[in-house]
Amino acid sequence: MAEGNRHTHLIPTFALFSLDRDAKAAKAAVRSRLAFYIAAVGAHNPLTAPFGYNDQIEDLLSRGGADLLIREMPDEWVDELTVSG
Repeated sequence: MAEGNRHTHLIPTFALFSLDRDAKAAKAAVRSRLAFYIAAVGAHNPLTAPFGYNDQIEDLLSRGGADLLIREMPDEWVDELTVSG
């Protein structure tokens, strides 16, 4: 039990970041690392489930693994799951 008689909740996060004066370059640089981590944890995991991405991840991974994930993951995923810009 946490202070105030509340239960603690774990919030899983990725710890990926990329900074550059050129925001597009920063996002491009982190994209492959994000794909690697997503592929490593698999399609149905607690890291991406709250975002509703798991079915799409499963589709991408089943069709081409991390390589396809790098190329076809929506830019929104990079924006939501990393600190980059």
